Amino acid sequence: MKRKVLFLALGTLVVLSGCASPAVAPVSVDSTTSTASAVATEKKSPTPTPTPTKKIAQIGDAAVHGGIQITVTSAVSSPAVSMNTSNYRAGSGYETYEDVPAQSGGRFIVVNAVVVNNAKAPIDLTCGYPIDIKVFNGSAQVYSPIQDTYKIKGNPECNAQLQPGFESTMTWAYLVPAKSSIIGLAFSEVDFTSPSRNDPTIIGFGSGL
Repeated sequence: MKRKVLFLALGTLVVLSGCASPAVAPVSVDSTTSTASAVATEKKSPTPTPTPTKKIAQIGDAAVHGGIQITVTSAVSSPAVSMNTSNYRAGSGYETYEDVPAQSGGRFIVVNAVVVNNAKAPIDLTCGYPIDIKVFNGSAQVYSPIQDTYKIKGNPECNAQLQPGFESTMTWAYLVPAKSSIIGLAFSEVDFTSPSRNDPTIIGFGSGL
């Protein structure tokens, strides 16, 4: 709606500028006075202050939202994700991993990161919801992580608690359309005790994946 109003306003200006100007009687202007006024006006005009632009974090940068710090170490497109397909927990010695392929017409965006918990309480990275984290494409469509992230090879176990002041490696996998170009990731700390939620922190993926 704002764009429509803006376009209408611009159209009105164009139409008005094309109309014939009414005849105006010539006015005698003293060149000395005119020059002095111009100089005075120039001196009084304040220097515009440039508006700072918010820097978007990139892969390798430490990005922060609330008490959560995430540094994405890599983000790649993959046809499959290595997951624990057995009934044994990771580290038991009996677990088995298989490359689980994406469904037809899709692919995975696999994001590897280091998460630092600077919040006030422990967080469960794989079976809890302390972080709302999604990837998005150029059309602003967002994609959530696949289920059972604790089964992804190398991830913390379900209900493992990352204590305040500690860090952990973490992998998120996202099922996206094969032809969709993913340009970034957005995340925010989830705090159910606070009614207000700030804009998420963005991490860009360069030219896209």
